[in-house]
Amino acid sequence: MNMNRFVKRAILSLAIMISGMPVVSAQKYFSELTGRKDIETVYVSKALLASAPSLGSLGRFGVQLGKATSLSVFTTNKTSGLKACRESLAAFVSANSDAELLFQQNDDEDVTSVYGIPVSGNEGKYSLLLVYNADQTDATLVVITGEVTFDPA
Repeated sequence: MNMNRFVKRAILSLAIMISGMPVVSAQKYFSELTGRKDIETVYVSKALLASAPSLGSLGRFGVQLGKATSLSVFTTNKTSGLKACRESLAAFVSANSDAELLFQQNDDEDVTSVYGIPVSGNEGKYSLLLVYNADQTDATLVVITGEVTFDPA
């Protein structure tokens, strides 16, 4: 992975971290990624998230964690890990008809997708946000649960 890509993903992950669906359901799809040797995992607890200030707007996204309860970042540069992240994301989206594609960008080198589960009756708020960025050799998947505001600005 070239340095610009790494920096882009690190900033996206950090931006999300600082800035209807129970956590158990999300964990069903993504917990299997945690113990894998081909995937690096970072977990941020509710207590640490509560101490993080609102990020506001950074680059393309405006993300405010509000009442987020957890944040997990899965990163891989292994083919098997890339496949596992992609399959977990696809399984989650196909099993959750209320998952909305909030943002997608494809270019010559990579794809970035943001999915959210909306909070009923609370426009712009999501009980779960998934941010996925991948190219041919590596991927980053960010899973945020709780109450999160997303504005693709």
